Amino acid sequence: MGLPIQVVLDAHDPKRLAAFWAEVLGYVAAPLPGEPEEWFALVDPSGAGPRLLLQKVLEHKTAKNRVHLDVEVGEDTMRARAHELSKLGGTYVREHKEDVGHWIVMMDPEGNEFCLH
Repeated sequence: MGLPIQVVLDAHDPKRLAAFWAEVLGYVAAPLPGEPEEWFALVDPSGAGPRLLLQKVLEHKTAKNRVHLDVEVGEDTMRARAHELSKLGGTYVREHKEDVGHWIVMMDPEGNEFCLH
């Protein structure tokens, strides 16, 4: 059995970012002890995916992410999903269609890059 994994995202507004990522991933809120506005956790209801923890930080994002999430949505629904996420505060960056695959690069409401595949 593998070790459990948690992905942590720094956020200015963890509550807002948690709502966005819950919609992107189909995750649900998980209870956390401590300061209610400082931390938000999301879990995969099927138990298959890693937990996502959003933690409040004071500084703004200043450079490209060194790690990003790839979200599998299917090529036939990729553009429609990008449009839906744009309405929720996501930003369309660019689309790539190459020999190695097809994906759309987006940013969440605080500028964290992710890809739809």
